[in-house]
Amino acid sequence: MFTMKKTIIISLIQLIYLSVIGQNKITPDDKLLNASLIKKGSFSMDYFIGENGSVRKIGMFKFDVEEKNENMKLKTYTYLSDSNEEWTEELEADNKTLKPISRKTTRGVKNTSIKLDKNITGEVIDSKTKKKDLINERIDEEFFDYSMHPLVLSALPLKTGYKATIPVVGSNLKLSQLTIVEAKSATYNSIYSGNRSVWEITLVDMQSNNFFSYQIDKENRKIWMIMMLFNKTTYIMKDLETDFNPFKNKFNKEETFKMVSAGNSVIEGQAFVKDEPNQKIDISVVNLNKKQYAPKGTTVILMPYTPFYKEWFEINKKQAKIKGAQPVPLPKEALECLRYTQVYDDKGGFEFVNLMPGEYLLMTTFGYEHYFKKIQETGRANVYVNGNYVGTEVYTGAFGYTRNENANITKNVTIKTNGETVKTKLKKT
Repeated sequence: MFTMKKTIIISLIQLIYLSVIGQNKITPDDKLLNASLIKKGSFSMDYFIGENGSVRKIGMFKFDVEEKNENMKLKTYTYLSDSNEEWTEELEADNKTLKPISRKTTRGVKNTSIKLDKNITGEVIDSKTKKKDLINERIDEEFFDYSMHPLVLSALPLKTGYKATIPVVGSNLKLSQLTIVEAKSATYNSIYSGNRSVWEITLVDMQSNNFFSYQIDKENRKIWMIMMLFNKTTYIMKDLETDFNPFKNKFNKEETFKMVSAGNSVIEGQAFVKDEPNQKIDISVVNLNKKQYAPKGTTVILMPYTPFYKEWFEINKKQAKIKGAQPVPLPKEALECLRYTQVYDDKGGFEFVNLMPGEYLLMTTFGYEHYFKKIQETGRANVYVNGNYVGTEVYTGAFGYTRNENANITKNVTIKTNGETVKTKLKKT
């Protein structure tokens, strides 16, 4: 699941001090920075801990990246389920240089608000006791905000073997050096995008010896995964791909829900299999059970076949062609507009009511027995008349076979006028 192993990260310690010699230091005024590369949007990650040879989920991490009023804004939310802790942070920086401007942090009862410059000023307020502590620190070097360093990485001209040092100031208001000790190509398996080419970037905090490893998309600079090693404990954050939205059509839940609930039309149908011979088996197959109805209790689904749902089908046709990609599920609000009913008799009967005029898609699946007989040759004998060979007689026999099959059936149905009853046959032939 995760490409970086703790043992690999630990082994890098021996190389740190050799690798930092001659490192290029990146500062907010560095012309190598290209902040336009940073991927904007809202992202969610599962949060894991690796210990005792196993990995378990301990919470979640969300972050929003946006540009507003010539500033880059990063908002983060961390939830730790073990302790039921919630942390929030709001960072602001120049949208071109990423020079930090301000930081607001809430952790438990502590609320910190600071202005970030060479003179760092601000306050810490205890929301419970109302106690206020003032902040006034001096940093005599250009720096980035510690929590914004993933965005700084995304803005760098990354390449194989790339090395650099990034000065940062964190919550302790002390200057620290984050050093890139390894940069290489790797592959990340995205749920919906398949195999992605990424940069795998490993950094070390030279003051604390904490390690970070990032997998950053080569094409769009999306951060797919973060691995951290703090005091011999490994933490992993893995993107949930909640920002993935391939739809061009917007889903209108109110209008769609009306289609399946606010009308006076009815669809009456029969679901069955017209079980024809399978010519791929043998041209002599003769079917003995031509029509089998869907059993009582079989679920039939009705989808209001709007442009949104049609696009969903087309998207998943494309998904099937992407190596390693999974199908795109329907959004929750779109699922809530589907209608379900069950076959109510021995003839595969089903009904949908309260429908408005429009196009619909009916879907069902059920098992049945494909029962057929096959004419097979059982033997041959030479035929002689008065001792003279005149031909060969072929002996045949009829043999019955049963094979379990699964019927997956769909059909388009259109209701033209309100109050109309449409009768249809949902069949597989």
